Amino acid sequence: MKVDFKQQFYQMDGVKTIENDGKREFDLKASPPVLLKDGPPLTLGDLLIDRMLNAIKDDNGNEIKDGKVKFRYFNLAGAIRNCMKPGAKKRDFPVEDLALFKGLVSAYSPLIVGQAWSMLEGKGNPLLANDEESTTCPTCGGVDGHLSGCVDYDAGKLAGTMEAAG
Repeated sequence: MKVDFKQQFYQMDGVKTIENDGKREFDLKASPPVLLKDGPPLTLGDLLIDRMLNAIKDDNGNEIKDGKVKFRYFNLAGAIRNCMKPGAKKRDFPVEDLALFKGLVSAYSPLIVGQAWSMLEGKGNPLLANDEESTTCPTCGGVDGHLSGCVDYDAGKLAGTMEAAG
């Protein structure tokens, strides 16, 4: 099945994205450190790569000792990273890999698992009204279900500076 690893995770409202905390930027010279930039939205690829590269236990709770399993996780993480590069297309993954991905994300909250499993099954994000295609906001670059909640986009529509998305 083809998977789009660029899909983003949302809060239950379907408007606010879940932030990738690991990619926040701080000024560490300030005391206390100052947040310079929030992290980008968390994507399915980010979540899976982090989980595979930091896996100590498998989805059954058993410690991973086998080097072959760790090497497989490393290679899958690399394949996912390649799928996330600009211009990259969806890639087919065997059912066994998709089952592994589902097992690995099972450690997260129901909000994450519900979205991830739906994405891995090719159904898109269930919290978005339009799951078929990603839509990029012409004013701020936000994606997917973002247009209905974008202040810049709504202001542009009100000012008559842009066409309403159809």
